[in-house]
Parts: sequence; C-alpha cells; structure tokens
Amino acid sequence: MLFFRRILNFKRDYLSRLRDKRKARRYPVGPGFPLKAVINLIGTDDADEANKYELGDGRNWAGRLVDFSSTGVSLQVLPAAMTARGERTRLHLTLEQHELEIPCTVAHFRTYREYAVCGLSLQFPDINTQKAYLQLLESVVMGATFAPLRFTGRLRNPPGLDREQYQSDSDARLFAWRDKRTGNVDSFELYVADHCVRGDAISLERRQTAWGRPGSNVRHEQPFADVYTRQKTANATKVALADPAFVPSAGLHYEVRQLFRWVVPNLAKQVSLDVRRFMEKFVQ
Repeated sequence: MLFFRRILNFKRDYLSRLRDKRKARRYPVGPGFPLKAVINLIGTDDADEANKYELGDGRNWAGRLVDFSSTGVSLQVLPAAMTARGERTRLHLTLEQHELEIPCTVAHFRTYREYAVCGLSLQFPDINTQKAYLQLLESVVMGATFAPLRFTGRLRNPPGLDREQYQSDSDARLFAWRDKRTGNVDSFELYVADHCVRGDAISLERRQTAWGRPGSNVRHEQPFADVYTRQKTANATKVALADPAFVPSAGLHYEVRQLFRWVVPNLAKQVSLDVRRFMEKFVQ
C-alpha cells in the first residue's frame, strides 16, 4: 500500500505534525504528473438518496487531480457527472504500478461548460492509508513549492560554471549549474534528506546517442540520473559535485529514483523553464 518503504517513512508523531502543516494550503498538481484518479458516483443531486446505495454501486468517473491538501483533493471530471455535497464515495488513485483507495465524502461540486470540479474530504480508514497518501502529497509539495534561494557562499562553483539554487517547503534543495560561456544548463543536483540525484549534459548526450546506435541496449548504458547518499565522516556530512560518496543499496536506489520521477513533473514555475526541461529529459 505504501508508495515508499525506506524514504519518506514518516513516524506517527511526525505524521500528525505533517498532516496539520499541509492542512490549510492546497498544492497544485503538475499537468504532466501521470497520476490517475477515479471516483464512483450514484448519479443524483440528492445526497441522502445516493447514500442509500452501497459504495461502488454507481458509475466510475475518471478525472484529473487539480490540487491536494492533507485532508482533501479537488478532482476535475466531465460535466455530465452528477453528485451533491455529502455523498459518500471512494477515491481510487493509480500511479505507475501503485494503487491507493481512500473513502471520502463530496465536499462541493461545481459544474462548468466543459468540466466539473468535485471537492472531496478524505476519511482515512487506517494510519497506513494516511501515510501512503501523505507520501504522495509530499512528492507534489516537494516540486510545487521550489523557490529561488539566496546564495550563501558556502558552496563553490565548479570551474566554468554558474549556479542557481532553489529550496522547497519540504526542505529539499535544487542546484542547477550553467556554462558561463553559453548560459546552457550543464547539470543539476536535487538534494532530498540524505540523498542526492544528479544529472549532467555529458551523460544525457551519451544516453541519447545510444538510442540511435544499431544493436544498442540502452538499458545497459549509463543511467539517466545518478543517485548518491550522504557521506558521513567524523568532521562533516557532505555530498559534493566532484565527490559523490557511495551508491545506496538497490532497493533504496530505486525509491530515490521513483521520488525523482514524481517530483520533476510538479516543479514550480519559479524554477527556470530550461532547468525544468533539462530535468524532464532524465525522467524518461
């Protein structure tokens, strides 16, 4: 049921604080985020009548999640859908090979010419369901809240490169490095807790070249993005561009890459457009 078992592994007390922290604000979902959502509606504007039926007896409506909070979502569906505030239903979420189903109640329903918006208040049946949902929410928050961060002067630029840096509400940091001469994006580093995802133009070019080489199995080429973990020493904890420390175990390595794939489609517009486009190439 959980989206992540080794990262974003919130403890019960932190889970409560995180829920309250994300309760008031709604976070927009990136249009390229491959999250699929379905709700089941009886098809009446009388909630009392609808609630006489068993959950699942109605019609499934696929939609696109517009925004999240820790307690609810807004879902855009076809205007032919019909419901009323108070109808009990279930929200079914699918992302890659993961599925999550959450009981909920219709909080509001507004119909427009080309679509309808259904607001849902979530009722988590257990802590694992809530934990899985908040893991998904944090993936969106991490990307959607990145904003430029003032330079601190503590990190030196590699020779010939300038840097941009951003920070999210989840305390993730993003560094983008540009060629001083051309201004083109050269590389990026995304820091999440004790992990760093890094991609650069050289490895990207090598991978793209492999696609056009006869008989090449691209899966065996250098991976699109490299994953590192913090190197802990007696004096300091660091992840450096030129000294990337050691690679995590296979399972953790996979989860960090999965998180990266989910953060990138939700990157805020405050992140430079060419940086976003550059990082998107590493998600394929």
